[in-house]
Amino acid sequence: MQGITESMAGRAAILQLLPFSITESAKVNMLHGGFPEVLAHLKSRSLWFASYLQTYLDRISERTKAGLESARRKGVSLGRRRVLIDVERLKQLRAEGRSYKQIARELNCGVGTAFRASKTAA
Repeated sequence: MQGITESMAGRAAILQLLPFSITESAKVNMLHGGFPEVLAHLKSRSLWFASYLQTYLDRISERTKAGLESARRKGVSLGRRRVLIDVERLKQLRAEGRSYKQIARELNCGVGTAFRASKTAA
């Protein structure tokens, strides 16, 4: 785990506990699960699951941010590639009365891209 270091004062042990099975506790069911904390405090079940989910989402977020930062350091460009449009050709095709669908097909881009390019070029 990140952020945990050893010291002379003591060491931390991290255990991965599996939930109880149906044979170990009669309170276990498919809808509510079988983790000990949940079974011990049934009223705080939703809080426990919300906290569990938040911890999991935080971990995913941290890993994603670390991966993006690593990619940036390596010089990898992130995001979609820009589509370059020949605006003069687009204006010419539009003046000929072509539809945006026909223009997009000829310029090898999407219809929305052709439309936006024509509006910014105007």
